[in-house]
This record gives sequence, C-alpha cells and structure tokens, in this order.
Amino acid sequence: MTAVAVLGLGTMGAGLATNLAADGHEVTVWNRTPQVATDLAATVAVRVAQTPAEAAAGAAVVLAMVRDDEASRAVWLDPRGGAAAGMGADAVAVESSTLSPTWVRELAGLLPGVALVEAPVLGSRPAVAARSLLVLAGGDAVTVERVRPVLEASASSVRHVGALGTAATLKLLANTVLSVQVAAWAEVVAAVRADAHLDEDSALALLTGLPVAAPAMGRMVGLMRGGDFTPNFAADLVGKDLGYAAGLLGPHAPMRTAAAGVFAAATAAGLGGDDLTGVVRLYLPEAGPA
Repeated sequence: MTAVAVLGLGTMGAGLATNLAADGHEVTVWNRTPQVATDLAATVAVRVAQTPAEAAAGAAVVLAMVRDDEASRAVWLDPRGGAAAGMGADAVAVESSTLSPTWVRELAGLLPGVALVEAPVLGSRPAVAARSLLVLAGGDAVTVERVRPVLEASASSVRHVGALGTAATLKLLANTVLSVQVAAWAEVVAAVRADAHLDEDSALALLTGLPVAAPAMGRMVGLMRGGDFTPNFAADLVGKDLGYAAGLLGPHAPMRTAAAGVFAAATAAGLGGDDLTGVVRLYLPEAGPA
C-alpha cells in the first residue's frame, strides 16, 4: 500500500481520500477549512495534517484537488507550509484540480526535483462514489505508471493523453461542451413547461431520447425538473472553467461566450453554489416538479 496525501476535501477530494483509505492506503488529508478534515476523519481512516507540508511529509504521492490556479499555487508553494516544502525527493506530485494549461506547465518548473503528473478527472459526485471516473493523465509516461494504482482507486479508466498541459486542455474543452449543452437544455425545459399545448413528461422524454441528445443530458434534465440542485459540479466552478477555456478558444468562440454569460448570470443571481443544472432557475425561479 502507498502513503498518500490528499490536499483539498471538496466533493471530489473527499471522495478520492475515502476510496484510497478504503483500499488500505495510508492517507493523510489537509483542507483549508480544518473542520472539514476533522469531520472526514471521524468516519474514514485518514490522518489529519495542519498544513500541506505536514501532509506531504513521508508521502509517496501527494495529490491536490483544489478550486483554481491560485489555490493550486498556494497549496504547493506557500512559504508558510506549502506541500513542496514537505515532499521527499522520490515523491510524486499529482495535480488533479481543473486548472489552466499555462499554470500546469509553470508549476512543473517550480517544483525542482519533484516529478509532476496532472490528473484532472471527468465525472462528479456519483462517479467518484462509484469509482467510475475517467482520469486524464498528463506528464512523463513512466511517472504516470508509478501513480496509476492511486488514480485507479476512484477510476474505471486512466488515460495518458500526452505531455503536461494536455490533460488540462482536454478537461477544459470537455467542460465547455458540457456547459453549452446544459445551458441549452435549461432553455428547452423552460420552453416546454411554458407551452400549455405540450405534455411535459412526454415532450422531454422524446427530446432527451433523440439521437442528437447526449446520454448525460437525460439525467441533467431530470435534475432540472426535480429541483434537486445539490452541487455535483457547482455553477460558479463552471464559470471559472469557461474563463480558463477562453484562453484556449480565443475571441471567436460564441458558444463558449454565451455559456459563460449564462453561468455568470447564475452566480450573480445567487445560484453559484448550486449544481450547474440550477441555471434552469434563471428561467424558472421555482424550478421543480411540474
């Protein structure tokens, strides 16, 4: 078994730590809000560290799952206890946060003597619980293989996609496609519900069952209609990712721009902490069962 540090215990980080501990790995956790780590340790066999550096000390793999580039920089490099200061020479840094490719490549140069793998994931709360995430791994192929057993604790597939930065790029492009589709389906749900000539159940069953509808959209539409916006992928994080994607797609990307506007409006309306499907409330403030 492997000594693993998990830095960041949001929905995904907590799930990763839980799965690793269940598989018998020696897991140490850190979270910016200490009580979150303490609560996890009450139910899962993990040790709580007070700083990222303390968590990283003695770990063979140090995995971060934090909000954005700024948080990533702090968790690895903060002079008051960043993880880099606690890592041994043979340890591997794994950055699983959804970040900009530019920062991932820069981070590699700021971790002298430490091997870095990027490993953002596709999937949310249900997938990490079912251990069915798709992990996009970027970096040296040999190093990716070293950490594969850790990544596979929560994944049905770990795919090495290229050099550092390639996984970040693919993750942002995947999230762009997802956000555009969810924004469009929110409008469709509102339009169907507003049309008194349509039976909502049969109309949406027909539309989500068409070949042009992505399989995941049936579940997303179900969440919109059911009014359960418990965050699997929070709307404000979608907005963050679309901001990073702007650097990849350039100024002539009207679909990304439109989706970014929808999620910015959701955050401005106080819906940023809701699941991304909560954007339907921009059109149906009392969204829920018909």
